[in-house]
Amino acid sequence: MGTKMNLRDCMTYVNTDQKNGLLQKLRECAYALTVNAFNQKIDILLQCSPVVVGNFLKDLEPQHWSNAYFRGRRCGEMWSNAAESFNSWIREVHHLPITQLVDAVRGKIMEQRSKRKVKSMEWVGEICPKMEKILVVVYEDSRSWLVSQSDDNVFEVRSHPLVLVDIGNRSCSCFQWQLNRFPCSHAVVAFRNSGKNIYNAIESFYHIDKYKAAYGGSIHPIPTVGKPNFRVADYLITPL
Repeated sequence: MGTKMNLRDCMTYVNTDQKNGLLQKLRECAYALTVNAFNQKIDILLQCSPVVVGNFLKDLEPQHWSNAYFRGRRCGEMWSNAAESFNSWIREVHHLPITQLVDAVRGKIMEQRSKRKVKSMEWVGEICPKMEKILVVVYEDSRSWLVSQSDDNVFEVRSHPLVLVDIGNRSCSCFQWQLNRFPCSHAVVAFRNSGKNIYNAIESFYHIDKYKAAYGGSIHPIPTVGKPNFRVADYLITPL
């Protein structure tokens, strides 16, 4: 998470153990799902190092880095380093001249799309295998919980803490369902008791058909005959 790395960079003269402790507490603040939980965690963080943390958080709005204040659809992701991931992906070709670099990136994307298209053709079921595994895990976690039904859509799940699940509005008082757009363990156990199809309440972009549609197109090869001639001398920068 970028915020975590920024805090680390601010602690030049802080010893390693204290630095790691502060970074872990910042992580706990970021992952807190409710405002009350966030406030409790942030108070603990500030008590550990009021000056360093206070100055760091002074102009940092929590809606940009914390689950509790974020109002979008995070879909389980807490990172925003797409540029760093892309640079790492093309590291072995980034030194090439621009025309060759673009062609190398085209080739990598072409190959990636093809592999993902072929792989998804083997999938069965309704949602992508990774999400299906998550669904199985949260189901196992929730099997022992007691569930009471209020109406056709609203359930009380006696976990720790006790929560309210509204499967009609796709919401849970733990707020994890709303944030990730994927049923939390409380929602899974509520669906189990309702007899309704949980897959109908899972966002479409987690479904196999949407994944296949995303990689349905193709990027075609560009034969050498259609490319401009390459001369090393054209890309050399000579001293003035």
